Amino acid sequence: MSVAVIPPARIGRLSIGALGILALALGTLQSVVEPALPQLQRELGVSPAEGALIGNTLLITGAVVAPVAGKLGDRHGGKRVLVLLMAVVSAGGLLASVAPNLPVLLVGQTLQGVMVGALPLSFILVRKHLSGPASRVAIGLVMALFTGGGMVGTLVAGPLAEGMSWHWMFALPTLVVVVTTSVVARLMPHDPPVRADDRIDWPGVVLLSGTLLVFMLGLVRVTGAGLSPLAAGGVAVAVAALAACWVAVERRAAAPMVDLRMLAKPAMWHSCALTLVVTTSFGMVSFLLPQLFAISADGYGFGLGTTDIGLLLLPGAVAGAVSDSVGGVVARRAGLRAVLVGGAVVTAVTTIALATLHAAAWQLMVAKALTAAAAGVASTALLTRTATAVETRDTGIATSLLVVTRVIGVALGVQIGGAILDAGSDAATGLPTEPAFATGFAVAGAVATLSLLVVRLTKSHTTPSHTRQDHTVHDHTAADHTRRDHTVHDHTPQGHTVQDPPAEPPHEEPRSPGMTTSDGLTTGVRARAKRSVLISGASIAGPALAYWLHRSGFAVTVVEKAGAPRAGGYPIDIRGTAIEVVRRMGILPRLRDAHIDSRRCTFLDADGATVAALSPRAVDGGVAGRDLEVRRGDLAAALHEVVRDDVEFLFDDSVDTFVQSGHGVDVTFRGGGHRTFDLVIGADGMHSYTRESLFGPEGRFHRHLGYCFALFTMPNTFGLSHELVLWNTPGRAAALYAVGDDDELHAFLTFHRPEPPLGAFRNPDAQRDLVAAAFADAGWEVPRLVDALRDADDLFFDTAGQIRMPRWSQGRVALVGDAAYAPSFLTGQGSSLALAGAYVLADSLATHREHTAAFAAYEHGLREFVAMNQALVDNGGATLFPTTARALEQRDTMLRGLVTLPAATARPAHSALTLPAFTPPLLGDTV
Repeated sequence: MSVAVIPPARIGRLSIGALGILALALGTLQSVVEPALPQLQRELGVSPAEGALIGNTLLITGAVVAPVAGKLGDRHGGKRVLVLLMAVVSAGGLLASVAPNLPVLLVGQTLQGVMVGALPLSFILVRKHLSGPASRVAIGLVMALFTGGGMVGTLVAGPLAEGMSWHWMFALPTLVVVVTTSVVARLMPHDPPVRADDRIDWPGVVLLSGTLLVFMLGLVRVTGAGLSPLAAGGVAVAVAALAACWVAVERRAAAPMVDLRMLAKPAMWHSCALTLVVTTSFGMVSFLLPQLFAISADGYGFGLGTTDIGLLLLPGAVAGAVSDSVGGVVARRAGLRAVLVGGAVVTAVTTIALATLHAAAWQLMVAKALTAAAAGVASTALLTRTATAVETRDTGIATSLLVVTRVIGVALGVQIGGAILDAGSDAATGLPTEPAFATGFAVAGAVATLSLLVVRLTKSHTTPSHTRQDHTVHDHTAADHTRRDHTVHDHTPQGHTVQDPPAEPPHEEPRSPGMTTSDGLTTGVRARAKRSVLISGASIAGPALAYWLHRSGFAVTVVEKAGAPRAGGYPIDIRGTAIEVVRRMGILPRLRDAHIDSRRCTFLDADGATVAALSPRAVDGGVAGRDLEVRRGDLAAALHEVVRDDVEFLFDDSVDTFVQSGHGVDVTFRGGGHRTFDLVIGADGMHSYTRESLFGPEGRFHRHLGYCFALFTMPNTFGLSHELVLWNTPGRAAALYAVGDDDELHAFLTFHRPEPPLGAFRNPDAQRDLVAAAFADAGWEVPRLVDALRDADDLFFDTAGQIRMPRWSQGRVALVGDAAYAPSFLTGQGSSLALAGAYVLADSLATHREHTAAFAAYEHGLREFVAMNQALVDNGGATLFPTTARALEQRDTMLRGLVTLPAATARPAHSALTLPAFTPPLLGDTV
């Protein structure tokens, strides 16, 4: 059998350059209004409050379009939708460039607002037509140029508006948009839709858009003193009615634009509330500073033109762009609360100081930079927090809602600033007075100070206080933890509600007269206490264990060093006993839908000729129609989704140290938090930090199986679909795995090595050199795989090995999954053992009162099953990867015989464990 080489449609530097220039032009077109706003107000004869709407209209339209653009691109193709959106943007830019008055200009700004949708559509295009490393570079280029366009717009608005006319500051960027769009349409290959059945919630889109637009139009009229109290009330009623209709539509929609259950999560609405307050204060400063630069009356102001204003605002634009890029990193290192409090303090101090210190241009320039940096770091930190607090598939819409909130906050601040200047205008000249500016800065400071109260209220909402008497109830948040003897722990995670135990627990202990809750009711100490468990690791074993422990009444926290559940990934098997585990969890139907269903496994000899082509089930011991093969990310997502609403997840963090005592385990997190848990479980993989901290170096327990391997992705230029191609020579193998019809392949290079290459584990370049040397003289397409390995940015290198330990627990800490008994990828049983082990451990903890007895039962019930699966492979003896010419010939002979034989039966080790019926929780048990 020969493998046809069918190169996919590719894009070159010209296509990427055209997308980048388009992003630059769009960023410029978006930002020209801010420095030119005073000139626009003068020439159009509008008040500051009305002028504020010019920029806000574009922002509101963009915020509404952003979450829809990606769905449209997936359904109809990114190129097609991008060209249509750019046609709308071009029409809006041309209309704005000839606008004779404010209403026409606002229509043009409304049409231009759809430009925000160009970003996700550009990302779709480069992702479809480039390999992983190249697409990431291209996405970074497009994003950087869009941000750079904002700086260009700030600089060129003045020369264009003053040297020619303000019409040209819209016309020239629009012409660049038209030209680059035509170049993109010509050079960019067509991209097929990937989710043609993904319905768009058009009623939800229309109602949300209408709600936002009516809100903003009403706001400008109210703040501009253009509406009577009765009319203002009518606007409020209209906004409320539209919002209520939107909620009703979203609740009934089969595929809602926004999942209202997600919106109701504390982490979500807390972030929205804080973002609104932070950006409102910044919006006021962004509006007031250009106005003060432009005005010159009665000894205050500067009387500057648009060009000079743009230059003075440029440091603030740079500070905002930089702070946007580092907000997530700063929040990770300092903590979200510290970032929010720090940003509020900086903004409040700066704006309150501006109320009296605004006589020099440098004071305003520094104030703009400080407030932009503070707002950028705080709002980006909240955006990052939200992205990691929701399900992976909800990340786009959740972050879009934060973008909408951010836009509303800025727009609200701009309108409030305009209203304050209008109210403080001099009756004779019509110009704002100096006290009006001072009032505006003071109000901005008050709003920034208000954000401190919002931070406090959102924390208090999720951190109930308890009256401490003879026994102290602890709320173990990362910010406030006190260690005392004889304590009862109420581990309610911050921002998350854990279900209360049943009203009549089966093992309730006598009530303690010395225990009083915050509502004044006396209750039993042990009857109300939940045993708290920290699980380190959120891949497979971690969330599976969290699910069953929550079912048993435990308060569970899962910490994971990654920023979110990991998507994608190589295929893994779920077989035998593990199938019953996922069935009992209720996720079996979802996993069957995600089943890869590989149709063919082709074995090649050294020259690339076909040795045998047969069903994968014939060689891996799986049972067709029962056992599953899914992407690792699909299993991780299913596990996370089924438990995410019931346990606390701490992403982007990890355990630093833990200290055991008779009362619990004191844990210090790398992010700076300190908490105490009754038990800690290490589910952190084969190279477990928990195991190393508890039992010592990995080398004591690692059993090298004689192979090294490298995993990475590369473009599918081989025309492969739902199949595996495996090339072998003695001691070496190269595999290409197409899990579907994707444009990427999972590539796999493995070679025999009696001793592990310890010096290469922390050096990616050394790993690449080691693999390249091992395959230096290989035939077939292996040189292309080695070249792809050199460029891969998702390389995973390791040795095939097992973890074999005499015991899996010590004190209050235990291990599960690969951390305790990794069987190696050669067995294909890693994920199945993790699922089964999590079930047995949770059942043991639910059944036994003492953790020592529970851990002993866990090992007794699981160890024989683990041993049987680890015995499926021996050092250098993996059937698919023979190390000698004789062994390879014997394997090939066996494979040729399998072609004519019936499908293989399941291996006994896969189903050797009979799961116990899950035991009801023993609430109030001692630990």
